[in-house]
Amino acid sequence: MWEEAESSALLCAVQRGELDEKSPADHKKKQNGKRPSNKGKDLSPQYQQRKSSHVAKQKQCEKEFLAHKQQVMMNLSSNACDHSPKGGVDHKCLPLMHLLNTHDDYVTTSSCSGRIALFHSVIIPEDRGAVGPPASLKRGGKDALGWLVVKHDVLTEREIDLLVRCLCDDVKDGVVTETTTTPLEGATSNKKDGEEKEQQKEGELDGVWVREGVLQASSPPVFGMVALKMEPFVMHVECRTMESAKRLLSAAATDAGFRNSGVTPPGKKIMCGIRHASGLGLDVPLIIDGVNYVKGQHAYLRRLLHMANAKMHGNDVRLHRLEDGVAARLAAEEGAKKG
Repeated sequence: MWEEAESSALLCAVQRGELDEKSPADHKKKQNGKRPSNKGKDLSPQYQQRKSSHVAKQKQCEKEFLAHKQQVMMNLSSNACDHSPKGGVDHKCLPLMHLLNTHDDYVTTSSCSGRIALFHSVIIPEDRGAVGPPASLKRGGKDALGWLVVKHDVLTEREIDLLVRCLCDDVKDGVVTETTTTPLEGATSNKKDGEEKEQQKEGELDGVWVREGVLQASSPPVFGMVALKMEPFVMHVECRTMESAKRLLSAAATDAGFRNSGVTPPGKKIMCGIRHASGLGLDVPLIIDGVNYVKGQHAYLRRLLHMANAKMHGNDVRLHRLEDGVAARLAAEEGAKKG
């Protein structure tokens, strides 16, 4: 009843010309002195200039992103600019790469599906005249042999046997001849360049890559350090916007458990690095300063290699979980656009 009386009073006032013909709600706002305001909004010329500059910068970044993505896709199709030991993309990375590279907001710039490897390095003191422990690791020097064995999958029992024989046995003039030896970059070979490249191409990504002339049962490297490594999956993705980078980061860190992932602060490029948390990898020195500490330790080395295999299995499970997480996030985004 009170609302009907109020409405009748307002109608009479409008008819007398005392009020504009507006709704009761508008009349209440006017009575209370509430008016729309721009409080909190910066409409100064400086603000407008900053906003315009930000928009222009964003457009330029997107233009550069599209140009870089086109170049990366061309390189991927021909394996150009690939500096990995085997010179190609790991086949286990391909499903995730397809998901990302077919989306407008992403392009993968580097990846490794995970690998079990023997790596040779040389420790060089920062000051050669100084007395004390070595301070820095020299990976790419002429003395360092680098990758001796690399496999992007679990090791077979036959491969484990060969590695144990090579590193643990004290055999004179014994050479491991059963392993398929595919020369790495920089290794000597009697093959012509074309034949060698074709062999690497045919080997695809499943083989065990062995540096020629290194895995001899009588003479593993007698200087520097040889370490057994299991390095888990890692991928770097360039993103078109910060929003798309955050979406990918959520899929990696929240959905798939890649807790060590992150997004670089936006500069010329917005990069999302997808990495495992510490604990999944393995890095065990076998030869230190030329001294072979696994000589005769067959059971110990075999246990380490099986441990590397177990970690590789866990790595593969997490990679599949990441694929599912990214696919779900991208599908949800597409559904939101259509809805």
